[in-house]
Amino acid sequence: MDGTELRALVEAERERFGVAGLSVVVIRDGEVVVADGFGTRDKTDDLPATPTTLFALASDTKHFVAAACALLVEDGLLEWDRPVRDYLPDFALHDPHATALVTLRDLLAHRTGLPRHDALNAWSGTRLSPEEVVRRLRHLQPSAALRQTYQYNNLAYVTAGHLLGVLTGGDWETVVQTRLLDPLGMTATCFSREVAEKTGDIAVGYDMDGVAVPKRGEGRRGPAGGILSNAEDVARWLLARLGRPTEGGCRVLSDAALTALTTPSIVEPVGLARFPEIVKTGYALGTSTVVYRGVRVVHHGGNIDGFCSDLLLAPDRGHAIGVVANISGSGVRDAIPLAVLDRLLGLDPLPWGERWHALMSSYRGGALAARDQLRAAPEGGPPSRPLADFAGRYAHPAYDVVDVSVDPGGDALRVSYHGYDDIEVTHKDVDVWDLQVPGYDLALTMSFRAGPHGVEDLVIPLEPMVDPIVFVREPAVLTDAEVSRLVGAYSMGDIALDVARDGDLLVAEIPGMVRAVLQARDALRFTVPGRSGLSVTFTVDDAGRVERLLLAPFGVFAPSAAVDG
Repeated sequence: MDGTELRALVEAERERFGVAGLSVVVIRDGEVVVADGFGTRDKTDDLPATPTTLFALASDTKHFVAAACALLVEDGLLEWDRPVRDYLPDFALHDPHATALVTLRDLLAHRTGLPRHDALNAWSGTRLSPEEVVRRLRHLQPSAALRQTYQYNNLAYVTAGHLLGVLTGGDWETVVQTRLLDPLGMTATCFSREVAEKTGDIAVGYDMDGVAVPKRGEGRRGPAGGILSNAEDVARWLLARLGRPTEGGCRVLSDAALTALTTPSIVEPVGLARFPEIVKTGYALGTSTVVYRGVRVVHHGGNIDGFCSDLLLAPDRGHAIGVVANISGSGVRDAIPLAVLDRLLGLDPLPWGERWHALMSSYRGGALAARDQLRAAPEGGPPSRPLADFAGRYAHPAYDVVDVSVDPGGDALRVSYHGYDDIEVTHKDVDVWDLQVPGYDLALTMSFRAGPHGVEDLVIPLEPMVDPIVFVREPAVLTDAEVSRLVGAYSMGDIALDVARDGDLLVAEIPGMVRAVLQARDALRFTVPGRSGLSVTFTVDDAGRVERLLLAPFGVFAPSAAVDG
């Protein structure tokens, strides 16, 4: 199979799947046959994809992290099967048993007991540093026991990346750069979209509808999916993984390292895409292992905002294929490597393009149909209270903060989460709303739970494998003027009550009877932490002056004398 035939195959599949641009590498018997861009990197300006165009490798970043770990193992700085806590004393999971026993191998083989929990970091973004992600792991509910089953988990790779930085006194990017990229001459490969954009040769990511995916945050995706590369550099990486030296004779991965990285550590579920020619043999470290038509194959796929990838190797034959496309979740990344591999192996080609196109069309069609049916269901009863009562900040110790506000029109709620300010919010039934996150086909719901003093919690099923995530309402933050107008002396007959500042706190006290630290729900309503039966509500006149204070359940107090606020 020559380069002309390969290029024709790639172009045919690009058109079948409706992909704007591709970066494709084909290596046969240890020799690069194709390393090029196909189609368009930017539809708006009709810019071509070239061998130097940078695409996001998405989760194919994971094998770089695993390979860097292998190098530190060879250096004696790490052991595959030593507890992570020996290296990171503050490391903790929700399960104390797992905390004590989780190893580097467990992290890299996705067998910690944690499901994805991707929304913690904005659906695989890096709003949080690796160190902060690791600190939050203890607040995440597991869905299985340690080593019980394979559960893909991006946060485990963030942890491994953090470990690389701690052990070397730097960060994971420096380890990958100095130990892998620099020796291999991968000079264009980088770790953030900002850096890639400076080259002027970066692909624009598109969703399945062909709409450009907006860049959110600082454009860094971290150890789970943060590397961007081009066809020329990916060719160098695949040659290294085949055990081939560079032009200068450099070989970064030893036979022992390659064996460790590609030996299965846990059984990987067959999943829904069952093709008889593909027999899964397990998940190794940053790569899946299969037997394909009698040939050992290692590969890993990736999906991230606007991009998908798959790097596939038949190491015993010296073949490798890399495909990266600027489209989210497309089967083109799976079809091309298998179609090319058939030809490299001299086998009768199977209709992989047709198979994967039909399969992915069914998946997406089903997801969209389910979403549309949920949307079409008739709206239930109206909200239980005014929309303003739902507005506020709701926090979770791992998932952080969801901001809920009332639309300026006053007839709908708005939701902001991790930089997603354009989430579509639709009222569903009483205190339940539907959420649609831009760029994702998944539909979520959010529901509010009330307590003695009004709305207390926000519940969103962000991780389907565990209980819904509960966000607790945070106290409102008041201005100095809002606090100052409440400070003063109040009375109810002969009973005096003082409202005063105590540092940053506002305190209501009946001398000798009760002292309550107040927590603001809004500018006039307060609760008392630890005392669910107490609340304080101020009423003001049209000029904003306090008319009375309700200390429930004790009574109603009137201002008796103002004090300096």
